[in-house]
Amino acid sequence: MVRGMVQKWTSGYAVRWTPIVTFTRRRLLLLDWFEAHTEPVQFYEDPDRVGVALVDPGLRMTIDRGGLRLSANSGDLDLASMQSAVQGALDVLEPKDAILQTSSSAWTVPLPDTDYHETRALAACRMAGVGGVLAGGFRAIDGSALIDFESVEELVQLEWGIVEGPELVERLEDPDLGRLGGALRPTHGRRWPDTIPDVALLADVLISRRVGGQVSTAQDLMVGIQLADETARTIATSVFEGQWRGKATDEFAQIG
Repeated sequence: MVRGMVQKWTSGYAVRWTPIVTFTRRRLLLLDWFEAHTEPVQFYEDPDRVGVALVDPGLRMTIDRGGLRLSANSGDLDLASMQSAVQGALDVLEPKDAILQTSSSAWTVPLPDTDYHETRALAACRMAGVGGVLAGGFRAIDGSALIDFESVEELVQLEWGIVEGPELVERLEDPDLGRLGGALRPTHGRRWPDTIPDVALLADVLISRRVGGQVSTAQDLMVGIQLADETARTIATSVFEGQWRGKATDEFAQIG
């Protein structure tokens, strides 16, 4: 993999709306709609929620009284293939005040030809603002940073650190290992590419909407998802650019 190539691994998006009083009745109508208009590869239903996977088991939509969630367990799954199903759900349920409230995604930037232990020590030194050996013989060897960003419309939380291949897989398989939590991101039917980066910068990005984000149609949601991904990609890229481009080594972070 090329250094600086940002890759999305998993993602989840939550639409919240005013709780639907008639959800129990409309849920049955929604089941009829799914049966008539879709060909699920997996399906789940109980009195409180409906879940459907279309095209691929890793591409899912879950609906309950208070909202809708889309998730993809691989960056190469196209959420746009769920657009017609989302529109059908909106038409049947007729929710009020729907907003794309939260987006969660995991991104990496591979750091090829680098030593994992030296690279994570370098990151820890930069995070802590210290270098070399401290009093008592201590040196920074690893770390992660939790950073808040905000704009007029959104709040963004970023957790980033350096991971090696097995650690990346572990973090993706259990998003709750991170400090942001991973309730939106899927834990089902993982599909990994043939090549996992040996060493990478991992960026977990959680975006919460402050204002705006209204969803009246499925197209609104797809546009919102695209914008959320652009924001997350920009932040992951900016961390890489700020921390690593032109800073391949720091002597004080080297460990023997």
